[in-house]
Amino acid sequence: MRARSTLTFLLLPGLLLPSLALAHPPKGAQHEPLTPADIQAPREQREAAPEKTARARDAWSDFSDFLDQRQALAMRELSALRLPEAERKAYLAKFQAKKLDFCVGFKDMDSLGSTQFISKSLPTWKTIWKMSAMNEHGQRTRFVQQLYALVEQCKYSRGAVYRAAFLLEYMYWNRMLDRTGMEVARALAYRDYFYELKFIDIARDKVAHARGEERPMRTKGNLFEAREMRLAFFLRFFGNLTTSFPPMRRRAYMAQIKTLDLRQGSMLMFGNDIIELLDHPEDLEVMVKFSGYLQQLQRDPSLMKTPHGGWAKLLELTGGDRAKALKLLGLLASLRGWVMEEVADALLKRGALKPEQLHAFYSGANAYFVMNQLSEASAHNGEDAYTLRYHFFYPQAYETTNWKGYHWYANAHLGCQLARQGMTKRSVKVATRRLAQAYEALTLNLAIPTKRAMGEEPRARAIIEGFEDIRINTEGGAYG
Repeated sequence: MRARSTLTFLLLPGLLLPSLALAHPPKGAQHEPLTPADIQAPREQREAAPEKTARARDAWSDFSDFLDQRQALAMRELSALRLPEAERKAYLAKFQAKKLDFCVGFKDMDSLGSTQFISKSLPTWKTIWKMSAMNEHGQRTRFVQQLYALVEQCKYSRGAVYRAAFLLEYMYWNRMLDRTGMEVARALAYRDYFYELKFIDIARDKVAHARGEERPMRTKGNLFEAREMRLAFFLRFFGNLTTSFPPMRRRAYMAQIKTLDLRQGSMLMFGNDIIELLDHPEDLEVMVKFSGYLQQLQRDPSLMKTPHGGWAKLLELTGGDRAKALKLLGLLASLRGWVMEEVADALLKRGALKPEQLHAFYSGANAYFVMNQLSEASAHNGEDAYTLRYHFFYPQAYETTNWKGYHWYANAHLGCQLARQGMTKRSVKVATRRLAQAYEALTLNLAIPTKRAMGEEPRARAIIEGFEDIRINTEGGAYG
């Protein structure tokens, strides 16, 4: 895998495509597996030794308790996937368990399908998929349960948990989750609990580091000092080379490159905006409250009957401030877990990370996935029975058939920032469309071989998705 700084042009998650790489610990930073016993250990230890607990409580204790509760919930929900013992043993007997590299550390994934995750893994993704029996309707109705059996077999190792989460996400990107016999939203709920276990694991590392324990950082922790990425030069060059629009539109294009603030060695966009957000703890608190609202929707889906209800709730929390709503979704809920990784490490390096900041970063990381799940659950049919229109987390009068909501939020925030710099709506639309076109041109050569590696029709869908993504990016920029 190339250095992250050279690949970020393939990974701008808020512009077009989801990331095809995951932030990971540096070499030598692997930790012990998560085991079923670990899930309850913190709370049991507190009950067994209350006098030690009283001495140990500190500024991080409440957040640590919260993580314990969330982990117990995620494990309880995932346990519903457990196969009957005889079936589980029969399934696992098909693999050479001692050689099962599903358990080993999951670092990254090459979208060409040429590295261990898709092609060279033993068992490979194809092997896992094909070993799951297919019914007369072409569905592999035990696939998700069997995937969970592999995680159990690995004793919930980091690699197994991360890999299971990413595999379900990757299947969703490629429109394959509906072949598992589950409603897509239900399969995504399991994906999201796997991801939450991952984020809990990361958050605990940050807490331990903040408490002075010896834990290696997962990133360089130099976000605040990092210089502009070389990609910014390419994007400016592309704009100058290909644009024929008037000066105002050219200025808007160049202003958006500056606003994106791409930094060397970082997966993040909007570096300056994220750093400024740290000076507004009231905004970070809104992200935590909105995450609590998402959990409430998971418990009671009937609350999603009102069209655009999620957007209305966010506006309620922000006091009707649409710019703030776009900022929170665009900066914290559109960049996967990278804010929690990179910004937390940068603050730790300065000894400045606070529990409420990490809680907000954690909330945003999970919101990225849970909003996606709830959008699927709340969507209604469009022109036909096979088309879904997503609306719940969008403003009134806007809905889309494109599931990649994070594209819209990031570009809406970008458009809002450009409008504050005096750019016209037309200029913003043209600028965001041109940037999206540049990105699609760069990434199409990755999407085609990826789909081929998965046994999918490699060209048509990738090209169609490219046009759909350009459209949702442009619409987000125009709204902003």
